[in-house]
Amino acid sequence: MKTSLLTLIFLCLCLFCNAQEKTQYEQFKNIENKADSLKKMLQFEQSIDARMQIVASDSTYFTNLYEISALYSLSKKPDLAFYYLTKATTLDSSITYLINPDYIFIYQDSRWSIIRDLQVAKYETTNDKLKNLPLAKMLWEMEMKDQSYYLDFFFLWDIKQDQEGAMKIWQIKDSINKDNLRLLDSIIIVSGWPKISDVGKEGSSAAFLIDYVSHKKFLILDEAKKSNSAQCVVQY
Repeated sequence: MKTSLLTLIFLCLCLFCNAQEKTQYEQFKNIENKADSLKKMLQFEQSIDARMQIVASDSTYFTNLYEISALYSLSKKPDLAFYYLTKATTLDSSITYLINPDYIFIYQDSRWSIIRDLQVAKYETTNDKLKNLPLAKMLWEMEMKDQSYYLDFFFLWDIKQDQEGAMKIWQIKDSINKDNLRLLDSIIIVSGWPKISDVGKEGSSAAFLIDYVSHKKFLILDEAKKSNSAQCVVQY
């Protein structure tokens, strides 16, 4: 009876803590929506200012810290990007955020590989060890590049109505897509399809995204031209 009572109390405390945490982050929803809207308009500094309001209330909300770091990357301010990336990874052990395409401007910096490798070490303490870590890292970077430059593309096509400028961005993406497909084909020839057991969920998902989406983008772009909406490009 005593054990059952203690178990019940423990479960109630867990539910209370989870509800409290959920409510805690839900209170930032309006600020996050505002920050995301500013980001879509390429107003990165204003988006950062909005997210800094969250930091003032809760400096441990690592999702927000990742977003600030990514915004500084987009703003071409690598020192601040790595400062907030370090703060975020200190509080988190996942690798998902390190595939964020907004980091396209800093991932070749020597500091990136140091943070990534530390994060992988933490990730592997609570998940299966990545059997082919070099390939996993390659696939993460390929996905990052695959998903990059959409902000610019949408801004030019949908907001500025500058289709000529948007197509220049698409030419960059087209080149990235073709390079990724060629690299993925060579990976498959040598090692077979990247399996979850070898490269983790993130790595295997990256391979699928590159293979499926990169092929489909070329068809979807035609539909985008017909409907005059860049949003068709991501309706996979």
